[in-house]
Amino acid sequence: MQPSRVLLCLWPGLPRLWLRGCWTGFGGAIIYALCLNFALAITGVWPQMVGSGVKLIAWTVVFGFWSVAFWISWRSLPKLVSKSPDDQQEGLLRQAQAEYLKGNWFDAERILKRMLRVNPIDADVQITLATLYRRAARWKQAKAVLQKLARSEGGQKWRLEIQRELCQLERQEQERTEVDSVKLSEVA
Repeated sequence: MQPSRVLLCLWPGLPRLWLRGCWTGFGGAIIYALCLNFALAITGVWPQMVGSGVKLIAWTVVFGFWSVAFWISWRSLPKLVSKSPDDQQEGLLRQAQAEYLKGNWFDAERILKRMLRVNPIDADVQITLATLYRRAARWKQAKAVLQKLARSEGGQKWRLEIQRELCQLERQEQERTEVDSVKLSEVA
């Protein structure tokens, strides 16, 4: 492991923040900074304001927080340095698209749903899933996914595609209704 990456572990939350841009890392770093600043302030700036018991507790909390965070960061560092989740998601999306193009819709749907469990607001995955549902004649599900996507912030980049898919859904539903009515009239 590179020494520079090991140095990241010295500040709680920094590895997750620096390597992944994770908000939990940012939160941990801020909480540690607040605890450390409080302990430094009551020890060096205003030592007469609090008793020695409070100072001891404050420094115990700081050291305990740092120790636990260092251990967690050290243990998770190889995972954080490995392939990023975005790269993994991109690979899964390509795999799902390949299955979709082969006509293996069940496998493609399984992969897409797995991806949505990791990132429920991924617009690319949602539009692919909606298209898959439309192709598989699961129009209600396709319409629900498209409507949810249209309301989301990530759906803005797919606005035209969403409208096109919804139009195709309406056309297919209408054709299906016409075919069903012709079949009913032939039976009667």
